[in-house]
Amino acid sequence: MQNKQQFPPIGWLWKEYGRALAWYSGDPVRITNAEAGQIGDRFWTTKEDIKLHVPIAADIASLSAGMIFSDSPAFTCEDERTLERIEEIFTEGGVYSTLLNAAELCSVCGGVFLKWNWDKADGRPILTAVPADCGVPKWRGNKVVEVKLWSIMREDENDGSIWRLQETYTENGHILSELHKGTMSELGDAKPLDTIPETKGILPDVNSGAGEILAFYVPNMLPNHNRPGSRFGRSDFDSLYGLMDALDEAYSAMQRETRMTKTTVIVPAEYLAKRQSIFGPNSSYTKGDQWVYANNSGAFTALDIDSGLNSNPITVVNPEMRADSRIATCDDLVKRIFSVAGYAPQSAGIDIQGSAESGTALSVRERKTIRTTEAKKTHWWHALKDIVRAMLKLDAAVFRSGVDPNAVFSVELPSNTQPDIGQLAEIIEQLERAGAVSVETKVAMLHPDWDEEKRAEEVERIRRDNGSTAQDDLEAVLNDQNPPEGNEE
Repeated sequence: MQNKQQFPPIGWLWKEYGRALAWYSGDPVRITNAEAGQIGDRFWTTKEDIKLHVPIAADIASLSAGMIFSDSPAFTCEDERTLERIEEIFTEGGVYSTLLNAAELCSVCGGVFLKWNWDKADGRPILTAVPADCGVPKWRGNKVVEVKLWSIMREDENDGSIWRLQETYTENGHILSELHKGTMSELGDAKPLDTIPETKGILPDVNSGAGEILAFYVPNMLPNHNRPGSRFGRSDFDSLYGLMDALDEAYSAMQRETRMTKTTVIVPAEYLAKRQSIFGPNSSYTKGDQWVYANNSGAFTALDIDSGLNSNPITVVNPEMRADSRIATCDDLVKRIFSVAGYAPQSAGIDIQGSAESGTALSVRERKTIRTTEAKKTHWWHALKDIVRAMLKLDAAVFRSGVDPNAVFSVELPSNTQPDIGQLAEIIEQLERAGAVSVETKVAMLHPDWDEEKRAEEVERIRRDNGSTAQDDLEAVLNDQNPPEGNEE
């Protein structure tokens, strides 16, 4: 009996994915197909000859990822060996770049999958980012307890069949694999994994030994505006399609006007060369005494006018282009798009010409960007805790690396609101005037990324340079607390 299971499994969601991915790709054909059937007039569905695309969707996704992971996440753990192993896997295993890639995909589709796999030859777990349109999560309460991921292994050009590998990640750490032969709209029948060479050797059921689910779904932003009750995240492009379509139309109109305002020189036909002199007397292109310009510059237009009766037979036509109004329209659309996406235009490098602002001024101008990024980081923070916990359990079960799979650890995402050095210097100076800050605190404020040992060394160097020691500081504090009796009034 043939399996008629619909694919993709959630129609409305995959329609959103397809539209978002089309704009992210920047492919005119994909954008045209995605906009076909949308309500209202769309520039990309018209028959215009000139169509320029501004890849602003890709810029938004890149900006989003860069703001979330502007730097590597920082980990702390009570168990030293466990902390070393976390940093080793994240650094040498390329996890940081995987997270940056995942954050960009998350911005596009409104969510992304991350999964752990392993190869004993690598000596460490391997983290992979999977686009949201390649899987479906299953929730129990607020927890993801199962993830199904699909990857196309082969497309048969003869009968149009599609071979898909389905991987099911369970909450007890198993990975179940199935091979399906179907079509674009059906998952199809299950086939033995060794039917095609691409999946030969894959086991149908692998127990990782981690006892934890090894695949995760990270939403971009919630709620989903089209399905508020859904747990699927919303894309950064949500509510932007009309504006992005208008931006492409505005830029295309500017290019069209550029062509229309090209300089044209109108001359009598006799000023140009005869066909015979260009193609030769025996050419099929030579018909009588027709005149033609022998240059392909397109600047000359020949008219049937008598040069002897015209005192000025050469006429230069140089139409004026309305560049200022066109550019202003495009600039406004660009700023509006970034704003609706949740970002200040300055975050994308817009309207910063000649500005040398303090960290405070920049924070005020980019407050919208910071709010949006902090909201996204909330989802990533929770996801990273689950991802690292599963990694430790997988690492302990498969590689016997000596980590404590139940060790207490913390993760901190990079801050987007760090003050610049000028701000810090001003703050420290004010605290010092008030007598409310120690040398240790000042060093910690200037170097939050240093460990305790490095900070202590810096404090000691500062004291030596200033001619004081820790004992001098202690005596000064005691004297302040117990002033001599003769000084009392």
